[in-house]
Amino acid sequence: MIGWFKRPRRSVPDLRQPFALPFRGGEIWVVCAGGLGDDVELTKQKIIENAEQSRRPSISSLVLYDLNETEVSLDIAGFLWNRIMNLQCYIKKLALVGVGVKDRRNLQKALEQTGMALEISYRCFEDMEPAKEWLVGPNR
Repeated sequence: MIGWFKRPRRSVPDLRQPFALPFRGGEIWVVCAGGLGDDVELTKQKIIENAEQSRRPSISSLVLYDLNETEVSLDIAGFLWNRIMNLQCYIKKLALVGVGVKDRRNLQKALEQTGMALEISYRCFEDMEPAKEWLVGPNR
């Protein structure tokens, strides 16, 4: 018998709109897509909405994409890369946050499958603080 205290806790989806975050003399464009779990349709919808919000010329070229508690399947990874490829002219550095080992493999495999060259610098992080430091660090 499994008690109520042993049930896995489901997080609340982060449905906030993207926003500018001042950090150490720079500005980071934070894109929220966390807590979506394995809901493929909701994740794709959120990626589309975020891409539309990120097309404005006033956004920062330093982008932090929060995917914490969102499963990045190969399908989602490919979908995400396609949207990012369309925004490359706006992005200089991209930090993908909340990405585990399996998610990283899916992101790498999907990027290779696109056959397109990514002209921006990107890294995956498990935590937001190192991601923000990397984005505003040297060579920005």
